[in-house]
Amino acid sequence: MSTKPLLVAQLLPRMEEGGAERGVVDLAREHGDAVRHVIISENGRLVSDALLAGARHLSLPMASKNPLTVPGRVRLLRKTLESIAPDIVHVRSRLPAWLHHFANRQLRLPTVSTVHGINSVSAYSRIMVRADAIICPSAAVATHIQRHYLVLAKKITVISRGVDVEYFDSTAVNAMVVEKLREEWGAAGRRVVLHVGRLAEQKGHDVLLRALALMPARAGWLAVFAGGGVLKRRRRLVALARRLGVADQVRFVGGRRDIREVYALADVVVSCARKPESFGRTMAEALAMNKSVIATAHGGALDIITNNESGGRLVPPDDPAALAAALSAPLPVADDSRARITSVFTARKMAEETLAVYRRLVE
Repeated sequence: MSTKPLLVAQLLPRMEEGGAERGVVDLAREHGDAVRHVIISENGRLVSDALLAGARHLSLPMASKNPLTVPGRVRLLRKTLESIAPDIVHVRSRLPAWLHHFANRQLRLPTVSTVHGINSVSAYSRIMVRADAIICPSAAVATHIQRHYLVLAKKITVISRGVDVEYFDSTAVNAMVVEKLREEWGAAGRRVVLHVGRLAEQKGHDVLLRALALMPARAGWLAVFAGGGVLKRRRRLVALARRLGVADQVRFVGGRRDIREVYALADVVVSCARKPESFGRTMAEALAMNKSVIATAHGGALDIITNNESGGRLVPPDDPAALAAALSAPLPVADDSRARITSVFTARKMAEETLAVYRRLVE
């Protein structure tokens, strides 16, 4: 006898690029007929990807922090949830979690939260641990919420974010695209260090720029920053590169649809987050492509990277000199890194473990 598919409402601010958003797309694709996902957010560039993956999308004002509009948005969310009648609501960010908290007072729908960030301890952040079940992308996140919010261990499940290992596969790379990028960015004859992530202060883009300025052979390197973000932040980073004298060694290439080929162009991928990452999807993606990775030694990186093993190297946070030294030294060999990623950090494994949480909750 066939099992009725679960209906899960996924609540996010916007479907822009990011680990939470891509994780929802991966779940929709991997769950297939087992779960019907309805994403509630303020649109975004990944909506089309979600629709192709089999999800449904409803556009609601989920991102504004204007307190004056909260009552109206709560009523709208409550009516929407009443109309679609989900088996579970999955909240993935603090603001949508608060809107759902008030909307759900009468509905009493079972709720799952994924704590996607190691945020400052506050009453505002506490909303993420009020769910019936809590998913943490790494051991670091689980430790954080247990230490600061006294959450019962039985409510927590650690589920690493998954990587689409079929897409992030060096054998599937379009070589013509790689060569086009190499020419377009002036990468020929240079070693390429790649940073993937939105242009936000906590991502530490400036740390890589300062490290590049400290390297004696910096002219032989090209730093590529792939990720969207506000124009003001990009302008600040461009100005910093000029002040440091490394503007000729830097390219800001925005968010990319050809990110696999961008990884393929890189000699090393750097994650130099100033603030601990809850997981670090870009590290896993790079390792799946058998690329060496240098990462800041805190947060979710510690679940993915073992220092000087399987293509990984760890450096202290917010330390440009240490990063420059790590880049200048021979890089750790990454030949076996894909095998580890495909056994531990796959989108399918993430989907299966998330489905198990859903089923336990509805049962």
